[in-house]
Amino acid sequence: MGGLVRARRVPEIVLLAGALLLASVTLLPRARAGPPLAALDPVEIWAEGFGDLRGIAVDGQGNVFVADRAVGSVTRIAPDGSRAPAASGLERPIGLAFDPLGRLLIAEEKAARVVRVEADGSRTVLVAGVKQPRWLATLEDGTLFVSARRLTRDIDPEPDDESAEPEVILQLTPTGQLRVFADGFKQLQGLVATPTALFAATQGRRGEARVDGVVFQIPLLPDGSAGVAQPLGPADEFKKPVGPRAIAWAPSI
Repeated sequence: MGGLVRARRVPEIVLLAGALLLASVTLLPRARAGPPLAALDPVEIWAEGFGDLRGIAVDGQGNVFVADRAVGSVTRIAPDGSRAPAASGLERPIGLAFDPLGRLLIAEEKAARVVRVEADGSRTVLVAGVKQPRWLATLEDGTLFVSARRLTRDIDPEPDDESAEPEVILQLTPTGQLRVFADGFKQLQGLVATPTALFAATQGRRGEARVDGVVFQIPLLPDGSAGVAQPLGPADEFKKPVGPRAIAWAPSI
């Protein structure tokens, strides 16, 4: 069973305790970083009893939303620890994010789509037909970034492989255009968007022998397209990074 643990001295930071994975953590832009965590800092079990926890998102009221891929649901956990279903009947939900109006966005890997949960609980499909979408990031103008294996599923004869990791970053513009933003990555594990750049946690470039983690900084050009992706920091600074939210908080960025 999966559960959440929380650092006692940094209550704003929530970590997912899974088998071998720490899921991407998405916070609203006004969130701020606390002091860095050390390996031996005390933690506590904050929530448990889940099947296969993946994406985590925290709204402006401090509610924590967690995606359970095994059950096909998203649960909202209030600051007092009480729980309520946010969405159910999903097909392998993984990545979570919020749009500028605070509406929850969910990447359904098996259904090959990204949906938005409306105030009445209904869902609006924002992206459909892509190959295994996983991680999400948004900008205040409504731009949505999605990590996936392919832009289109129909022309790819390979079956869905739950162990396969995303290789391409897609961009849904505020006008509704879906396009490839950046490609050629190996094992995309998390996205963070800022007004000037997108940060991607990866295992490097596809085809490269390097296996250490690489966080790429991809500039956002004035027309919304991607600039040249550059590794963040010196070589081997990161080891298998997942969900680089703490990097987006860094004062130098």
